[in-house]
Amino acid sequence: MPLIDDFAHEFIKCLDLNEFGSRITINNIPLGKVKDIKRLLEVDSGFRHYFRSFYLPVLMFDTRVHDHDYECWRLHEVAPEEGGWDNFLTSDNPIIVEDIEKIFSFNTKLIFPLSKKHLVTFSPSCSNGCELSAMFTTKLAMAMNSQSEKYLVGSNREYIEKVLKLQEEVYGSEGVPRLRSELFRCL
Repeated sequence: MPLIDDFAHEFIKCLDLNEFGSRITINNIPLGKVKDIKRLLEVDSGFRHYFRSFYLPVLMFDTRVHDHDYECWRLHEVAPEEGGWDNFLTSDNPIIVEDIEKIFSFNTKLIFPLSKKHLVTFSPSCSNGCELSAMFTTKLAMAMNSQSEKYLVGSNREYIEKVLKLQEEVYGSEGVPRLRSELFRCL
């Protein structure tokens, strides 16, 4: 997630791989004891990206599935009675997180579009059972735009243009925190 690039870089730099014992081994040697790993993390940005994508999640997250976890995740679908409306937007930075500092503990709300008709939400309080209103999806499109690095993608160019114009009129360039607060209040 580009949203956490700087955070992840600093986090990995300060990470003591010995703390993880033998959760991951390379040729039966615990990851923290493999001398080349720490060096590669310091000097090789490609390896650091690979490590961040594949090793770090296994080390940091509780990968067990608990019974209560199912209640906190929700798949949302555009209602068929809405006449085929399909304007969930996505971007080059698609995961919208309420509090980035709590992401590793999964103690924050998040929104992730899967397609133009489906998105997944997570709420640690399991309060994301509401139906998504037109206002929510409009604010979601605005939030997606505000955190995109370069690309905003949707199936309807006219809709995107209207949302961008409305975002500027209602929130301006300084209103992103208020927009995000209003968005996550719905979950």
